[in-house]
Amino acid sequence: MVNKHRRAKKKKINEVFEHHWGECFERHYPLTFLDDNAMTEEEINDFYISMMSEKEKLNATKSLLNNIDIHIWRSHTTQTHKCGLIVSYLKNYIKAEFVTQAWAKFYTILGTFDLFSENLTVANSVHLCEAPGAFISSLNHYLQSKFYNIKFNWIGTTLNPYYEGNIHGEMIVDDRFLIETLPNWNFGKDFSGNIMCASNMELLIKSVGSIDIVTADGSIDCSDDPAEQEIVVAPLLLWETVTALNILSIKGNFVLKIFTTFENFTICLLYFLCKCFESVTLSKPGPSKSGNSEVYVVCKNYQKDLQSLSFQKFYQAAIQNNLLLVTKDFYLIPKSFIKCIKSYVFESCRLQVENILFNLDLFKNPNIDYNCEVNEIRHYIAQRFLDQFKIHKIENFISPLYVMTTNYKGKQSNFKPNLKKGSFDDRSISAHCLNKDEKALSLDLRSENDAFLFKWSWHKSQNQNVNYLIETETLIIGKAFLFISYSCFCNPLLLSHYYKLKIVFHNDFLKDGLKKLFSDFKFSSNFHFKIFSEIDIDLGAILPECCDVQCNRESDNLLYICYAVLKNKKESIVNILKMMQSMKSNCCCIFILNDLLLSNFWNGIFFIITQCFEEVAYVHPNMCTSFLVFRNLKSFDNISHALTYLEKVNIQLSNLTSGLDVLHVVPIYYLMKSTYREYVMQENEAFIRKCL
Repeated sequence: MVNKHRRAKKKKINEVFEHHWGECFERHYPLTFLDDNAMTEEEINDFYISMMSEKEKLNATKSLLNNIDIHIWRSHTTQTHKCGLIVSYLKNYIKAEFVTQAWAKFYTILGTFDLFSENLTVANSVHLCEAPGAFISSLNHYLQSKFYNIKFNWIGTTLNPYYEGNIHGEMIVDDRFLIETLPNWNFGKDFSGNIMCASNMELLIKSVGSIDIVTADGSIDCSDDPAEQEIVVAPLLLWETVTALNILSIKGNFVLKIFTTFENFTICLLYFLCKCFESVTLSKPGPSKSGNSEVYVVCKNYQKDLQSLSFQKFYQAAIQNNLLLVTKDFYLIPKSFIKCIKSYVFESCRLQVENILFNLDLFKNPNIDYNCEVNEIRHYIAQRFLDQFKIHKIENFISPLYVMTTNYKGKQSNFKPNLKKGSFDDRSISAHCLNKDEKALSLDLRSENDAFLFKWSWHKSQNQNVNYLIETETLIIGKAFLFISYSCFCNPLLLSHYYKLKIVFHNDFLKDGLKKLFSDFKFSSNFHFKIFSEIDIDLGAILPECCDVQCNRESDNLLYICYAVLKNKKESIVNILKMMQSMKSNCCCIFILNDLLLSNFWNGIFFIITQCFEEVAYVHPNMCTSFLVFRNLKSFDNISHALTYLEKVNIQLSNLTSGLDVLHVVPIYYLMKSTYREYVMQENEAFIRKCL
């Protein structure tokens, strides 16, 4: 009886793999067409009506989820996803590098399609919109498993998490893999990493040689407008495709993520790809949740012709940001191709709707027996995934093992959770109404300053020689930005709240801040202060009010005060240079800041200055004033090196062309891994929490 029950259960589990359209590891739809006639105008209208009808059905089904919290729903569908344990098995049993759902999806594609020749010795790949990097680690695992002594060369692109002009919600900021592999990432001419920019695309084209495979796993967050996902992502798909076809070698392969195929542009894009490659298949990997719309276009054997009218049309559409240049020829697409698309749309929409409704029913009516059954199926599928694709451990990882295989929570990681909260309905309402928490942020700053407390937290500088900066090219020039949308030195949610405070710097706050600073920090009873600033305030008059010490011009105890206008780099660097050129052995330095330390540029500058002193304190006496206090000068060697380098920065600032700026003055890896970065981030976040 027991054996009969086991056989029945095994049969049921096997049905998951064998049933048409229900295959766990892969659902694919080959796209083909004949050299037949195009549709008539009437047929085009009928086709359009049928596509919009399917779109409405799918969106109506998705709208049933509008009042469900997005995190709760994701957790639920993760539990019901039959391939949901594959990632866990890969981590626990294979110990694979940087495993994510994307890792498993791409490995499914690699294991299903023959994308590399049998005698491969060198593999060259480019990965567009790649962060956090799982396609790269997945491809490396596949190549190391299948080919002996393979050499793997790769380049990745993504919106740059170290460029403060990028918006947090538009990019992946998980930099655990990226920070360890920075030399392999191409952020373009403007350093933003945005591939929807002609100059960035051109730089990438010039940077690569022979490329065997290009992947494009990009997307745009459409959780606030899910009904129009396909339209929203269309420009990105256009740029990904044009970039890929420019750099891909003849006979190369291209893997592109798309979503639904209701709109004319997507259909024109797929038809174009079918003319560029010997075979094109729409693939839905099993690890991709059945309830979402993502599907991968697997294009094999590229027939390169960049001078063709078809390619030039797509290229100009991207450059001119005009999709109509592509869609205006929709009426020329053969009937056979439209028939193929129509068949795919009907089948894929049916399956997606069924999955959403099934999960919704389970969500509203939990079934313990089903949960137990599906859990057993999930374990079976995960093991079968490893067996079917012959996945085993490898030794040649791309990045350090400890970073990728553990639940890494290191402070140097720039990773922050998704800020989306609540249901779609909740987010729609909050977009039009100021919530209570935000209203509470409208503070009377003058009254709050009286009760604002601060404490000294000294940071000991690392023993580093500044001279290496002079010997290497560390300055990074990129596209100028007016506003710091994202910072590596503050939690993005706290930063967004800080901006809502709309704090305005005022001289009254500066006086208050100086008084608190001097009353709390004990100087020698005799000192000589030197001021390097352009601020509209008589520091010489208010300093005696701030402390009980005497200003003695003959004293050897020197106090340097420099006002740094963070938005005016050129003027502030000049003041800093003047100050450092006059430094003597027994001195302290105070920098008055008119904003928080959020940019890579200014944190790099002060990181360099930190190397000249034993300790630094980053303090906020009130809600509008910040100070950096340096004490105990280390050596004049570091001062000399720092001066040489800052003069180089000053020259570069003076020679900038329009639209460009100096973005980084210290190597990204060095600054992100420093204890200084941890310290500044901690103090920024502590200060904002006090304000809130």
